[in-house]
Amino acid sequence: MKIKKILSGLLAAALAFGAMAVLPSNFADISVTASAETTKDGFVLKVDDNGYTYLAYYEGKGGDITIPEEAAYVGEKAFYENKDITSVTIPKTCLYGVSSYAFSKCENLKKAAVEGDIAMINGDGFSDRTALEEVHFGGDVTAGIGSYAFYNCKKLKTVVFADPGAAAGGIGIGAFLGCEELTSINLPDGLKEIYDCAFLNCPKLTPLTVPAGTKFVYSLDDGDEYYGHMYGYQKFKDSEMIRLETMTDKDGKEYSPKMIVTKGSDAETYCKNNGIKYEYVSSSSSSSSSYYEKLPAPTGFKAKKTASSVTLSWGAVDGAEAYWVYLYNSETGKYEKYKNVSSAKCTIKGLESGTKYKFKVVALDKVDGKYKAGKSSKAVSVTTK
Repeated sequence: MKIKKILSGLLAAALAFGAMAVLPSNFADISVTASAETTKDGFVLKVDDNGYTYLAYYEGKGGDITIPEEAAYVGEKAFYENKDITSVTIPKTCLYGVSSYAFSKCENLKKAAVEGDIAMINGDGFSDRTALEEVHFGGDVTAGIGSYAFYNCKKLKTVVFADPGAAAGGIGIGAFLGCEELTSINLPDGLKEIYDCAFLNCPKLTPLTVPAGTKFVYSLDDGDEYYGHMYGYQKFKDSEMIRLETMTDKDGKEYSPKMIVTKGSDAETYCKNNGIKYEYVSSSSSSSSSYYEKLPAPTGFKAKKTASSVTLSWGAVDGAEAYWVYLYNSETGKYEKYKNVSSAKCTIKGLESGTKYKFKVVALDKVDGKYKAGKSSKAVSVTTK
């Protein structure tokens, strides 16, 4: 994809300094077009000097929002200090990323989902006092996650890359600094680099599995207490971080940090040089194989019925290769598998007239050659004629 080639030269500066200029401004070959400001469902869209339409700011009611497909990226401070949004979905069309401070200090924002490939989460993109609990990446993060991108997101628990083999440029300085509740992140196999303090003050993130090809980058000049990965909790005094001699969490409780590494990797060397406990990745699994993001539950059900059959249809689930249809058995009190279908439609035959039946549907996709079940739909009740 063209974007990957263009961005490769920007990686080091973007991750080291974090508050990088919005990515599209670096492209000299984009023609400039004149366009008036437009508003769509509370989203205010503008065109930058390179002709890219971007989301400038938001005036809507909040709640669960989806960035308009017209926006190539989310502009700087577009949602800064917004107290109304609770979740955000960034569609596949938003290729160039999230600018600095775009969602910073959004105190009620609990979930962020990036559906497809994206260039970058810029420095401080979601930082400081957001209520984020989970972040999902659906594809590559080409240039990476910038410095302090999720800094001080104290409620953040889970970061998931739906594709364990996704490419990611790197994780910048202090990207997850102070995420005290972070317990799970499946670093993708294509992650190139981890910068200083990326996971500093994340006492619950243990163990952490580091992909074999990931490099540790030391770019700060403040001494050897700053590393690309450290679990030790830091106290702040006069705006300076003071390293504690023992590994303790914010309540003073000691714990044992550990990384899972590949023999001969940069991560192994890093652990040895810095006295960090480690163990080796199992030969039977990749660094990310234990992580799997379930497909969402099917919705939008419709039913056609006769005296002896019901034909169910539902909205196709993105990524599903098949579906299991379940029929409730009143005798056993359980839902039992009725049929595996390849499309979002199924006819259930041999039913009794004037009888109420209940169904559930689960989307399936293939992982390592085997079907994995997604989340189950809500029960659908239909009474035959």
